[in-house]
Amino acid sequence: MDKYTFFWKDKDIYSQWHPVGFEIEGVYFKTAEHYMMYRKAELFKDTKSMEEVLESNHPSDAKSIGRKVFGFNNKRWREFAQNAVYKGNYAKFTQNKNLRDGLLKTEGTKLVEASPYDKIWGIGLNEEDAKKVGEENWKGTNWLGVVLDQVRKDIIEDSYSEKRFLYQIKDHD
Repeated sequence: MDKYTFFWKDKDIYSQWHPVGFEIEGVYFKTAEHYMMYRKAELFKDTKSMEEVLESNHPSDAKSIGRKVFGFNNKRWREFAQNAVYKGNYAKFTQNKNLRDGLLKTEGTKLVEASPYDKIWGIGLNEEDAKKVGEENWKGTNWLGVVLDQVRKDIIEDSYSEKRFLYQIKDHD
């Protein structure tokens, strides 16, 4: 078995852009990227952007809206982002049986977003280059892979908990 499960782009079920919807707290999200950008706008109390994200059809549109969130503060967002992505992906994988089954098949591997363009959520390298240089030389933090590894672990252990979300929006008025 491979040590890693590499993914990138919307064709991969692990991608934030994979075209599958889910619902959280009565709100329907078209993709995990939509959820992430919605939560970003919510964190900064930008209700206009929240609405625009929900109305957008493609994750690239949601991401574009997310880049323009009013009052955005990168430090605050980085403290919050992984929890938001966890919650969205937990819902995505538990509400879609085929995706859940696909995620569980990766047990024993490390999930890795092999995006050559993203050094935060991905590794800053494509899959081919990542295999050549080895994990110790990857250029990114692989936050998405880390979050997905935790989602998979929690699904296997059936241990989802709101306690995972330590950073609450209401605490930062």
